[in-house]
Amino acid sequence: MKHKLFNKTLAILLSFMVMSGLLPSEAFAAEHNPTELTVGNIKVDVAQEGYWMTDENGVLTSSDESNYNVYYDANGTLYLNNATIAGVSSTSYGAGILFKGGDLTIDLKGDNKIIASADDSDSAGITNAYNFAYGLTLLGGGSLDIKSADTHDTTYAIFIAKNIIIDNVNITATTGKTEVSRNEAIRSEAGSIYIKNSTMNTQTPDNENAWWSRGLMAGNGLDGINITIENSVVTVNAGNVRNMGDADSSAIEANEINIKNSLVVANGQHWSLAPYERYTIDDSLVHQIVRNDNSNESCVYGNYELASDYTIGKDETLLVNKDAVLTVGKDTTLTNEGNVVNEGNIQVNVGGTYTGMQPQTNKVKYEIGWDTDSNGISDKTDFMEYGTPLVYDGQTPEKQGDAQYSYEFSGWNPAIVDGETVSASVLYSAVFTPVLNHYTITLPQEKGYNINYTGDTNIPYNGDFSFTVDFDKGYYPGENFVIKVNDAEIQSDNNGNYVISNISENKKITVEGIEYDAKAPVMNGIEDRKTYCGEIMFTVEDDNLSSVTIDGKEVIPDSDGFYTVASAVNEQTIVATDKAGNNVVYKITVNADHQWSEPKWQWSNDGKTATVVFTCENDRTHKATPKVTMTSVVKIPATCTKMGISAYTATVEFNGNIYVVVKEMTDITALGHKLVKTEMKAATCTEAGNIAYWTCATCGKHFSDAQGENEISLESTVIPATGHRYENGKCTVCEGIDPEFQAMIIAGANGTWQKGNKNTLSFTSNASFNHFIKVQVDGKELDKANYEVKEGSTTVTLKASYLKTLSVGKHTLSIVSETGTATTEFTIKKAPVVHTDDPKTGITMNMMLLSVMLLVSAGVLGMGVYRKYRKQDF
Repeated sequence: MKHKLFNKTLAILLSFMVMSGLLPSEAFAAEHNPTELTVGNIKVDVAQEGYWMTDENGVLTSSDESNYNVYYDANGTLYLNNATIAGVSSTSYGAGILFKGGDLTIDLKGDNKIIASADDSDSAGITNAYNFAYGLTLLGGGSLDIKSADTHDTTYAIFIAKNIIIDNVNITATTGKTEVSRNEAIRSEAGSIYIKNSTMNTQTPDNENAWWSRGLMAGNGLDGINITIENSVVTVNAGNVRNMGDADSSAIEANEINIKNSLVVANGQHWSLAPYERYTIDDSLVHQIVRNDNSNESCVYGNYELASDYTIGKDETLLVNKDAVLTVGKDTTLTNEGNVVNEGNIQVNVGGTYTGMQPQTNKVKYEIGWDTDSNGISDKTDFMEYGTPLVYDGQTPEKQGDAQYSYEFSGWNPAIVDGETVSASVLYSAVFTPVLNHYTITLPQEKGYNINYTGDTNIPYNGDFSFTVDFDKGYYPGENFVIKVNDAEIQSDNNGNYVISNISENKKITVEGIEYDAKAPVMNGIEDRKTYCGEIMFTVEDDNLSSVTIDGKEVIPDSDGFYTVASAVNEQTIVATDKAGNNVVYKITVNADHQWSEPKWQWSNDGKTATVVFTCENDRTHKATPKVTMTSVVKIPATCTKMGISAYTATVEFNGNIYVVVKEMTDITALGHKLVKTEMKAATCTEAGNIAYWTCATCGKHFSDAQGENEISLESTVIPATGHRYENGKCTVCEGIDPEFQAMIIAGANGTWQKGNKNTLSFTSNASFNHFIKVQVDGKELDKANYEVKEGSTTVTLKASYLKTLSVGKHTLSIVSETGTATTEFTIKKAPVVHTDDPKTGITMNMMLLSVMLLVSAGVLGMGVYRKYRKQDF
């Protein structure tokens, strides 16, 4: 056992660290899921799901749920599926996967790889550094190849502060080289390591610079910390370290080491299994190698069955302890190239293999299986020591036969030769010779019928037996007739043959429902040796009737049980036979078909029904009245004033011909007019009117009277439109506007008014006074107080009081009438300028000028008058 002061001291220090790590902390995530997670080059958002794809260089890129091989579920589980992850140097330890603040589970599917980088001093494939409260679980059934890089200080494949659980996975863990410190493949700083149902191979390199090299290490000597290996195959190799005092190379190191039902190879320079306190091994094979001591020994503890092939190398020794059992199971091989010391028991199961030298004592025992019924499963098993005579000491093997064969024991497979001894595990299967089975046909012996067959009634397996049944005179198969084979009904083919096929058991034939009848059939409706005109029908009376034939040909009755004999040139023979073979024979003559007359029709008075009679010319007592089919159509429909004509058709099909006759009847009542009145409508200027008239809704004719006696044309009902009568641009009848009338100023256009006078200004429109609406000046409606309007066409006079309010310049005047708007311009001029010469008198020069002009005008006028009167004097 390993006791080192350094490790004890470190263990105490780590205990305090673990206890402090277990104290409550707000930094721990809910439900112990990681609060930080880095996968390769990705820092994961632990609060949500994430999907990534990795390339061959281990670089992750974001993806989605449709295409990924790395997935984090936001609940503490990371899924890897054929993923390659490369650590980056910027991550602590250059880790491929780094987590903190919670436990991490990694679910492995397929083949996965993690390649660590290195930070300034350390490297680890998976780590949570010294986050002591939390551990790592690897599961899922896949594999993981994990490697760390060369570093200055420490290099780990997996370095976890708390527990490591490895369950149902295949792990290969290797490390790089340290320059000054330690190479450790899988290390739990302050927790245990649990390996179960897994395969593991760890390797640290030979490194002359390393102080420590370990394959598996847990707890650094802490009490209660152990490494447990269960149901697993584990190979641990710790490389060589520097050749100095405290340098140490241990394969598996922990306070306690527990190995259960496992194959463990522990190879270290100084230590193989290095417990600080103790180790326990149960039902396992442990191979311990200590290279410095040249120690190389395997040992079996308890009962262990090899889970994989195992070789005892040259110069190696395998010890099987007393009371221990080493089992070589199916599909595994134990190879001895060295030395085997068997103090217990080595047994090889069927399908397992032991090769090499036998132990000196307690030779290997081999499982000998005896498959006595040749079903591939051992019914009797013996474990027999190597070299023991091979002898079967049980009862003679038997094999249950089947329907086809019974079996006779004839030896073993593989064959056992006389004097053969045990040298391997073998399943010997009994060999049987098949004997084909035969089965017996048992025939009935009742009276009234015979079973006819050819060949033998001893039939080989899967053979057939064919037979027919013949009935004696007076016997026949009744309604309940049935033939059974082993109480199951069997049917004959169309030729009356019964076949029992694929016989695989004894068969018994029984016949049921045979009846006896001695009475012959009776024919009704015909008499023997009588001649008939046309085909004749008859019946046959017999409860067990089998067939009726006419001239040897079987005939079938109609649904009412009647048989028909058609006419023929020669005499015909009728035979009725019952099921018992009784028969009656009649011979009759049937002449050709009737010679029918033409049809005689009889119509009803209304022509809607008719009957027809055909009479046979050969025998007029033979009459036929076939059913007549009646149809009718309207030949000439009724009108309002005339009755219509129906055509009734009588059709009959008789003797292969179709007869048709038609009868016409004037029986469709005249419809009568259905008159609808159109009221009188007066004509307008633009629309035509109409007189009052009546139209028949049935025939569409028009009438001038309500009785429909005076027919007229639709055109004669029209009153033409009157047309417009325009005066002054407006119709005197409908007051419609004349589209050709144009309103205009016919007097006063372009007038002028000068400010300062009291004159009015008048304008006349050619529109009628009666059509006047309003006056607009400059586009605005003028108040009626500002103008006067009077008749004479339409004359509008603007008042001086209004004119003086207008600005100097041109203005627009519009007289708006119903027939249009007349527009013109008028001008407002400035008032005249007055000049004053004498301020005292107030008389201006202008007034003086005006006075002179008046005097001159008076003189001129006076001269004019004078000349007129003078002219009259002369």
